[in-house]
Amino acid sequence: MKLRTAFLSLLILTIFSCSSPKKLYEKGNYIKAYTKVLEKLEKKKNRKDKVLLNKSFSKIIDEARAKILGLEDGYKISELERSLESYQKVEELYNKGYKYLDQENLTRYDVFDEEGNQLVRNTYVEANDLMNFYQESKNKLDARNAFYHYELVEEYGDDRVVDDFNRLDKLKEIAKYAGTVLYNVTTELNFEFSYKWDVERTFDNIEGYRGFKKVLYESNSDEIDCDIVLDFGRVDVDKDQSKTSKNYSKEITDGYTTKTDTNGVVTKIPIKKKIEGTVVTYKIVKRVTWNIDMEMHARNNNCDLRSKRFTEYVTDEIQEYEVRGDKRAIPTKFLNNNQNNRLEDTDDMVDDVIDELYDEVRSYIYN
Repeated sequence: MKLRTAFLSLLILTIFSCSSPKKLYEKGNYIKAYTKVLEKLEKKKNRKDKVLLNKSFSKIIDEARAKILGLEDGYKISELERSLESYQKVEELYNKGYKYLDQENLTRYDVFDEEGNQLVRNTYVEANDLMNFYQESKNKLDARNAFYHYELVEEYGDDRVVDDFNRLDKLKEIAKYAGTVLYNVTTELNFEFSYKWDVERTFDNIEGYRGFKKVLYESNSDEIDCDIVLDFGRVDVDKDQSKTSKNYSKEITDGYTTKTDTNGVVTKIPIKKKIEGTVVTYKIVKRVTWNIDMEMHARNNNCDLRSKRFTEYVTDEIQEYEVRGDKRAIPTKFLNNNQNNRLEDTDDMVDDVIDELYDEVRSYIYN
């Protein structure tokens, strides 16, 4: 028992040692080391803990600065966001423990913080430049990127860093409108004109606004960037029939005979007979298929969708039974089971196919 207790104590000591602020620092886990030693300092001030806190914070700044990217040629918006996140993370750590930091780290943080503020300012300038590019090129991607930059300025900046911070909502609204691609959807039914009303009734619901896409239906607007023509083909109706057979047998009583014993007692004896029957099952499957050729016609360079074909179908099936042989051998469920057994009407199935096609087209356009 003593040996087991000693082993457990050693194990606990080892675990605690491995997760101590000093061990974490030695392993390069500077943020965890800073957080843990700060917890200790909040409970009880200790010179060694304060030294470790400052060493950890200095390393945190070094690591953050090494990962931070400026607005160099070819940068990605995701890289810029990660850089701003790094500044914010260090700021959060600074605010928690600044009262324990020495003058050297306080000075280093002021420089680091100003670098972060300057990156926010540069991001704001970049957003304005992108909007100027848009005014010249009418490339909506520039306006869209400007919107993303304004969003970052709004999230990581404030009115102390950016003079026009209070105008960001308006600037974002302008960039969002400028960066939105306008699509116009029209439908053509050259072969199945009888379904035109059903198609229009469904597809006029495709109008909407999501992200940087705005979709109209049968519009004549001069601001349209991309015309989407939905060319409906012929409705294809197929029926397929398959047949299976299953035999059934049953023993029944087919009359009686009598037997008289030596005492003159007469006994009725049933006469057993085996009867057989067959159920032939006809499975009839009806399938209605319709396809759309989506044709894209760009009016400028902002149309970013491609032509595509959509095919959808719905099916219905029934089973009909033919009874052969002696019906008394057939299970009751197969008898008189063909009443009111009809396939769904084609027009109703076409309505279902239209709904399926609509969902597919809408998903493709908006995603």
